[in-house]
Amino acid sequence: MAKNAKATDSVDSNGVITITYTSPDVSLVFGDLPHASQVYLAQYGLNKALQDAASGTLKAATDAYNGTDEAAAKARKKYYDATNVDSNDYDNGASYAEAVALAQKNSRLADIMSGDVSVGTTGPRLRGIDAVMFDVAIERLKVAFGNAGKKFPETAAEVRRIAGLYIAKYDGDVRAEAQRRMDAENLPAIDLDDLMTETE
Repeated sequence: MAKNAKATDSVDSNGVITITYTSPDVSLVFGDLPHASQVYLAQYGLNKALQDAASGTLKAATDAYNGTDEAAAKARKKYYDATNVDSNDYDNGASYAEAVALAQKNSRLADIMSGDVSVGTTGPRLRGIDAVMFDVAIERLKVAFGNAGKKFPETAAEVRRIAGLYIAKYDGDVRAEAQRRMDAENLPAIDLDDLMTETE
């Protein structure tokens, strides 16, 4: 791939996102491609993203499961901190490694669904109602963790992961609450002096 290759995106008035990829030898607009080509690239991109999320995990996690030294223990802890998969819940390294890999793929999928992914373009990752939905999810999750007596995740990656999972499962309710908050912020200003004069 050419070193100077760049990808840029734009959104038209109808909310249609167009991704333009350019390099010294090719320039194409994603939105102008035939539907079949768009589906092909989307499927390929999703498969590649999920594969990358768990790249090398099966062997590394199996070695961590079977290892008895300090390095293996640290690796198991690292996997647990990132995926919440406990090696003690599995009878063999293969099933443990598969569980870790699946958790990593689910985490990447949650990031994709929430828009919290880096695509090499500038601009905010979450905007408008999506940003408010994220705030709603975090607020509710903090309450849920507190009620369960559990410590809320400290890493940004884990917070994004569980927020994405929560939004994916309760999208309608979260979206309605986010919209309610946005509508409340847009209420007309109240002239208190005028209001009090009318009520006296």
